[in-house]
Parts: sequence; structure tokens; C-alpha cells
Amino acid sequence: MSQSPPTLSEFNAQVASLVDQFGPAAFCAMPGERPEYTLFVEDARVIAEPRSAPRYPYGLHCELRTGLPDDQVADYLNKWLTTGEAYEEFLGMNVCRYNC
Repeated sequence: MSQSPPTLSEFNAQVASLVDQFGPAAFCAMPGERPEYTLFVEDARVIAEPRSAPRYPYGLHCELRTGLPDDQVADYLNKWLTTGEAYEEFLGMNVCRYNC
């Protein structure tokens, strides 16, 4: 039996805590680029994987709009979380993990 994913509120709270720790730019990148960290869920806990981690390329991150000024990155990331887009991307990447 597969385990349940974190709820939307649990996921967002944990990502927000990581953003507080590492800063919003650490999880954001322009199209075709990769951020400093990507996000994974282990045992219903969201973790940040650095570029040096083997699974880093397969993690979740916020893709910024081209031309977004640096001072708007935090707002864009917050919108990505609060609209549920980040959570939907996470579930989409893990559909078999929780439903197969």
C-alpha cells in the first residue's frame, strides 16, 4: 500500500519553511535553467536537494517568467505556492508513487 502525500497546506508550509531558510531564489530558475535546490518529498516531508545530489535534476522547482526582475522572485514563488500550482506539479510528478 502506498503512503499518502502531504496535504496542500502541509506541503506549502514545509516549502515556505525551506524558502525562509535558503531564500526564494534558491528554488527558482529561468526557463531551461536549474536553481540552487530542487524539492522532493520523503515520508510526507519536503526536503531541499542541492545541485550535488544525484536526484537533484528530477526535483521540483519554480520556473520563472522570462524577464522577471530579481525583486519580484519572492512574489512569484509565493504565488506559485498559494495558487496550488506547486502542489499540482508535485502530484503530477509523483502520480504513480501515490496512485499505482
